[in-house]
Amino acid sequence: MWLRDYLPSHPHLQPSRVMTYGYSSRLGDDRNASGVAEWASSLLAAVSCVRVTEQERSRPIIFVCHSLGGLVAREAMIELGREPSLYPGLSLRHCGLLFLSTPHSGVTLADWTRYLVQFGELAGMRARDFTNMLESFNNSSRVSKRDFGRLPHVPPFECLYETRKMKVGGRKRLIVTADSAGLNGVVAKPMSNVDHKDICRFPTDTHPGYLQIVDCLVRIRERIQQALRPVDVDDTTPPDYSSRACSERGETSVGFSTPIKASHEATPGPASGIRAGEGMGGSIARSEDALVISGGRATGASMTLRDLQNFRGRVEGGVGHGAVITT
Repeated sequence: MWLRDYLPSHPHLQPSRVMTYGYSSRLGDDRNASGVAEWASSLLAAVSCVRVTEQERSRPIIFVCHSLGGLVAREAMIELGREPSLYPGLSLRHCGLLFLSTPHSGVTLADWTRYLVQFGELAGMRARDFTNMLESFNNSSRVSKRDFGRLPHVPPFECLYETRKMKVGGRKRLIVTADSAGLNGVVAKPMSNVDHKDICRFPTDTHPGYLQIVDCLVRIRERIQQALRPVDVDDTTPPDYSSRACSERGETSVGFSTPIKASHEATPGPASGIRAGEGMGGSIARSEDALVISGGRATGASMTLRDLQNFRGRVEGGVGHGAVITT
């Protein structure tokens, strides 16, 4: 059974709808001149057309991609980031991807062309057109991965890879290795006891591989939804701790309920704005290089911010409540 047969009914994914996308890529079909870019644009257009209402467009959408279909979906995200106005039903922030044995770094087969001819149905591409692109770590793959990583918003994604070899051309081999399946620093995770074909189809909905895919989809959906949530902005005004504001609130500048009674006698010199405290049992004295506050439980003096900028001494003494700076 394919994923499309199980996913809509899974309790963790309800309600959901599943759409499938295919492309003509049979080997030897000379009438097929399409490539990854054309398939990517066609995929975006097809999905955009069925997301018409605002409600539909607000839903997360996750592309589940097998093998080379992942290259198509990856290119589709690049195209969507480049030309968002062409696809009004989609936005990068609503998208996520699950790659199943997608060769992001090409495959490890030196004879890829011969392999692709022998195994064309599985590979899903024309060997003649895509041999160079699918060589291990070739330039085309690096450029595409770079462009994907530079998107204005990189959709959340996860990568899985096969762990069981399959016989191709008389030899057993892994089609896509762990290194090839990873993308831009995201390490691919193994799916136990599946080959390149079986990583996207399962005998029952209790198969461990199927449950692993469901777990990935739930995580990707949560990441999309989290990114779409509005950010709570703390627009509260910082409290005004000036003497005047504190007096109007019936509290001192250091949190006491009795307002400070400050005299208006100026201390000569650069700190002429310093005003001695009264009513709290404190005293203030100034020398050439120090402002000394002694006594009192709460405060000794207040100083304007402008006066503080001109003051070049140091504050000493007091019991932690020293001076109050007002603006």
